[in-house]
Amino acid sequence: MKKIVVGISGAETSQAAARQAVELAAVFGASVHFVTAVSNDEREVVQGAGTDRWEYSTLEVAKAQIADFVRSLGLELEHTVVALEGPPAKMLIAQAENIGA
Repeated sequence: MKKIVVGISGAETSQAAARQAVELAAVFGASVHFVTAVSNDEREVVQGAGTDRWEYSTLEVAKAQIADFVRSLGLELEHTVVALEGPPAKMLIAQAENIGA
């Protein structure tokens, strides 16, 4: 099966690229693999009232945001969403190599 790998972030230009990748995948019968990357995965703790406390990582937040965007596309074709830690360009290439794209 053909595979399209597209880097995506919260930027409108990357979301436009993702939409274009979806259109190409539909035409060529390909799967789409959305990749987001953060240079440094940092964990943060947010203290609420009383004993309420939330812990999250920048990588988890990035993946959740991208997954929400991808869901909003209502895709019916095969796709994956991956969040990686490292330089975005290197992570995009590594993921493409990893899936044999």
